[in-house]
This record gives sequence, C-alpha cells and structure tokens, in this order.
Amino acid sequence: MPPITGIMTSKKDPNITIIMGGKEERLTLHAFLKVVRETLDILNGMEQRITGQEILQLNWEIVDISKSSPVSLTLSAVAPKGSRLPARKVVEPFYKGLRTINRQARKPRFFDNQLLQKTKRLSSPLKDGVDFIEFVIEGEQPLRLSSRVIDNVERLTGKTSRFYYADSCHEGILEIIDVHGRKPEFFIFDRLTRDGIRCYCDPEIAQKLGSTITRRIRVFGETKYRRKDHKPLSITVSSYAVIRPNDELPQIGDLHKEEIDITRGQRSEDFVGELRDAE
Repeated sequence: MPPITGIMTSKKDPNITIIMGGKEERLTLHAFLKVVRETLDILNGMEQRITGQEILQLNWEIVDISKSSPVSLTLSAVAPKGSRLPARKVVEPFYKGLRTINRQARKPRFFDNQLLQKTKRLSSPLKDGVDFIEFVIEGEQPLRLSSRVIDNVERLTGKTSRFYYADSCHEGILEIIDVHGRKPEFFIFDRLTRDGIRCYCDPEIAQKLGSTITRRIRVFGETKYRRKDHKPLSITVSSYAVIRPNDELPQIGDLHKEEIDITRGQRSEDFVGELRDAE
C-alpha cells in the first residue's frame, strides 16, 4: 500500500482519506466515483443536520491522490472566514456513524433514513468488483467497511435482506479446490450432514491447501448466512487451520512417558482438594 500523505496534524482540521482496492488490482472509474460521491453526500447531509441549515459552510477539497493501486484520495474541509463550524464537528460523527453501522444494526446519531441509504450505496461496490473500502482519519483506527453495512442498513430501514453476514469459523472435510474463477474457491463438507460451504480465498491459501485434500480443516472469516434458517452458505476465508487426525494427537501413554508432575509432589487427593477449595 502506498504511503498516505496529506493528513494534517491539527485536530481542528482533520482530513479524510479514502482507500480503495479492486479485485485482482483492478478498480473501475464508476466504482471509485460512486464511493467518493456518496461520501461527499453523507458529509454534506451530516453538516446540514448538525447546523439545521440548508446552506453548506464546509467545502471539501482534494489535497492528495495516489497514482497506483490501491487508490487513495485525501479530502480536506475548507470553511469561509468567520465560520463557527470546525470540520471535526462533522468528521467525528461521520466516522463514528460508519463504524457503528459497520458493526451492528444500530442507528447512529445524525443518520436518518436518507443518510442510511447513502451509506448503503457507499458500500455497494463491495459486492461488485471492489475488494475493500477503507477510511483513514487522524487519531482513529483505520475503518475498513464490510458488506455487513448493507445488511445492517436494510434491517434499520425495514428492508430486510434474505441473507446476513457475520464473522465466524466452520469445520469440514476439504474435498474440492477450484482456481479457475476470478478468485480461488474451495468447498468443505460436514462429515455427518454432507452440507457444503463455499469458501473464497486468496491464491496463496489455495496453493497451500493443495496437499490437504480429504483432511479436516477449520476456516475463519466473514460468513454469508441464509436468514430464514441461519444456514451458512459461503465464507470469505481470512485464515485457516488443518486439524490433526486423532491418531496424530498425543496419547495417554505419551504423557506418562514425559513424567509430568502436575501435583508438584503433593498427594493427588490434597491437590484435588485445593482445586475444589479455590472455586
């Protein structure tokens, strides 16, 4: 990721940097302009709700833009002389609002239904070729939006999606790996139910998993669930672990060979008694 420049140190004039990455390092102009446009609309709408006035005081200008992937764009607010509205009064609730909707279906301060719908449109490119959208504001942790924003907005506005997303883990037998699509994917199957989960992953993970076919693995990441029965349908894998078979795990006999003295010389009944008393 290229260094982010143009972020000022003054708390009174915080900048906003938008970072976007496309799948396979490709990003369309349409997606980029959509995110920037919706961001500006949310900032302007928030200012109007804070001040109670239709006329805007803050004018957002581009102070830095990258020329390589991922694309980064830094915006700075310029206010006319005599304005009593510091940019941080808009930037702080903007950031906190996005962070809240990114985590849960709870309406943030100043976010009415109109701004919620703009937030949904802001995140929509994540389902159409954009790998990530991230906001960087000085003094705050970088905020990377997820497609949960769309689901949370739909819940808040009464337009519930048939699906929802949550970070979770799943276990199953790895049986299929497919590297021919836009992004590698594999399938894990529950040994008892034979239900499968489609797993999207980076090429590096797919390559490492090649030797683990028929092994039981555990995958971690953002899971897409079917709302009506909470069935997991797919997961975007961030990490994984190969589960060792039972015959490879340490046996009781192996522990005896190590001569591990967990009682430290105490009689077994005294040691157990101390554990019970500690409860």
